[in-house]
Amino acid sequence: MAFGVLSFLPRSPIVPAYPPEIGRYSPYRWLGRVFHGSPDALVVAFVALLVSAFGVFALALRRARCHPEGVMRPGVWAVLFALLMVPTPPIASQDVYSYAAYGRMAAFYYENPYLAGPSKISGDPATNYVGRMWWDMPSVYGPLMQGIAWAAARAFGGIESLVRALKGVAAVAFASALWLLQRLARRLSRSAAVAVVAVGWNPLVLIHIVGGGHNDILVATALLVALVLHLEGRRLLATVGLCCGALVKLTALAPLGLYLLFLWRKRDELGGWTKVASVWGLAAATIAGAYAPFWKGPATLGALARVSGLDTTISVPAVSARVTRLGLRSLGFEPLAESAWLGVFRGLLGAAFVAYVLYLLRKLGRADELLPEVWGKVLLGFCLTTAYLLPWYLVWPLLVLALVPNGKTFRIAMGIAFIYSFTQLPGGYVLLSPGVKALGEGLGTVTFFAVVTAAAAWIAFSRAGRIFDLPGSPPLGNLGRRMVG
Repeated sequence: MAFGVLSFLPRSPIVPAYPPEIGRYSPYRWLGRVFHGSPDALVVAFVALLVSAFGVFALALRRARCHPEGVMRPGVWAVLFALLMVPTPPIASQDVYSYAAYGRMAAFYYENPYLAGPSKISGDPATNYVGRMWWDMPSVYGPLMQGIAWAAARAFGGIESLVRALKGVAAVAFASALWLLQRLARRLSRSAAVAVVAVGWNPLVLIHIVGGGHNDILVATALLVALVLHLEGRRLLATVGLCCGALVKLTALAPLGLYLLFLWRKRDELGGWTKVASVWGLAAATIAGAYAPFWKGPATLGALARVSGLDTTISVPAVSARVTRLGLRSLGFEPLAESAWLGVFRGLLGAAFVAYVLYLLRKLGRADELLPEVWGKVLLGFCLTTAYLLPWYLVWPLLVLALVPNGKTFRIAMGIAFIYSFTQLPGGYVLLSPGVKALGEGLGTVTFFAVVTAAAAWIAFSRAGRIFDLPGSPPLGNLGRRMVG
């Protein structure tokens, strides 16, 4: 509720500009009139609220581990939290206005959203709230998302009603995901309470998915649907479920490809290669058939090519490039431009991601119970190696890793979710004063030397172990690794 009130305060730092009528029926709009504050104070209030929310989340997760089967109470609270986020304006992002604009392009102007951006309908009220970066960008979302936006635009005429409807779709998908999680957890002999709390009480999920109305929850829910269907032996329908995820965002092609290769490995158990080939054919036909009504040649996918060259300052490749450049400059070297370093780290981390996927595919083998872990690791690996990362992308791995709550990857994902929850703030310019920028550069330089020193020490101890280990003596290399660890 506090986030809802904060979203309607004048000059609120957590919401971009929104249609004035969007809060007509929201109780937060009336409560917001009671409170006032400068943008600086509101940023501090947001950060304090977010830290507090994560504190409550950590306590709830700990309690869920003590009562692994008590799923009803945390599930009801999670749905209540989601309902409290629905009446807010879209929080921390303008993406939902892009969904609305693309839907209205097809519904009322009969324009192909894959060939033109919202600027094509510049007179439409939805375009007033689309981010400037996406003004001329054709849709990067799949045909299923376009169909949802089209249907919502036809059913709800005004931009305010359309935005509320799209946020409602995200809330329904969120509630569906919670139900699927508890069902899957019991099927896999995992803690249903931990799975529900890990997602339903997670501030990143509540603020960015339900509060922001992002369609990433549709991708993650499609993965859970596919997993349920696979465990029930309905592999054709599981494939269709994964295709639905890919038809919202093409990111889901990664788990879809892994699943198809997984079925190929199990072809002897499934009735031979012809059966598996029919599944592969179904996947190709589903995706091709969905794009067919929009297809106008390679230009239909032109927006995806443009987006692949973009980057965000919070992505791991971008941070690595900046830290490396700062460290080399502090040593007196004139390093490459930051864009060049970004290209280097894109290549290195991209190659590392491909190698990691191949390793996970080998680890998966034929074990059905490993699918959630492998899908989660692949999606988390993608988030940590892509140059274009936004906080709500982390919902993809978080939902499936909630089914593997005792693994290191789950804890890593939760830590990353905490960090990235603070990185998307429309009023964040308040935090970027010259003093803060100088502090950030100083921290970047220190980080560079810390990483280089740790790597050099690890290599030195490892090499010393290989050189000086003698038969019958304790291995110095292992001792060195323990000292560094």
